[in-house]
Amino acid sequence: MSKTALVLSSGGAKGIAHIGAIQALEEKGIKFDMILGTSIGSLVGGAYAYGLSVQEMKEIAFSLKKNSIMDFSLFFTKNKGLIKGKKIDKLLHKIFGDAKIEDCKIPFACVSNELVSGESVTFNSGYLKRAIRASISIPSLISPLIEDGKIYVDGGVTNRLALRQAKEMGADKIIAVDVLSEIDTSAKIKGPISVMFRSLDCIDHQVAKAKLEIYKPDLLICPNTTKVDPTNFKKAKEIYEIGYNYTKEFLNGIEKI
Repeated sequence: MSKTALVLSSGGAKGIAHIGAIQALEEKGIKFDMILGTSIGSLVGGAYAYGLSVQEMKEIAFSLKKNSIMDFSLFFTKNKGLIKGKKIDKLLHKIFGDAKIEDCKIPFACVSNELVSGESVTFNSGYLKRAIRASISIPSLISPLIEDGKIYVDGGVTNRLALRQAKEMGADKIIAVDVLSEIDTSAKIKGPISVMFRSLDCIDHQVAKAKLEIYKPDLLICPNTTKVDPTNFKKAKEIYEIGYNYTKEFLNGIEKI
């Protein structure tokens, strides 16, 4: 029996569009045998795999405020990031508690990068909150997960879409949602954070293009989030609607064909 994987990309606040995409896929009766995520895609994918409904995910996303997830550090070098991550840890614990990946209703995995070895790491067992924390730690912005001498940062550095990992988990068909498919060439780049995000975007864009040639998904859904600020969670409702409306239209077009 063929297995279908849902693969969700990285993208900061843009990733709230994943929730809308999942709702549109649900409405078409599409189900998944496994879910893989990177960065914000690991958070949305992990929550859905664990058993949260689209409505529950929307409520969490729409209630997020900057001061509820961002605890800026005065000791950047000590914490290895502008954001300490303690508030993010609290949010992840509130959502997942001490649940493990093995407890998920749908098999789940997410990717991170380990800086000491330079290797990509796939988390497919252990605590959900730990795996997702490792996957969402944007370099220099969010302090990395440090354990046993290893330093885990955002999986999007080398794996915006965990397509290879989906194949390794036995996926025959892949539906990928990529909220970072285009770079906004009209965006104004100012300040160190925007420079950092833009630099990561440029590297990521080239790496993702190369990997898409090797591991082509059966369906690639790319909601247009080019005008969305990846650090702005205030517009969560609008971002969700971008994902929902685009995916619904995309699937209707596929049906017509």
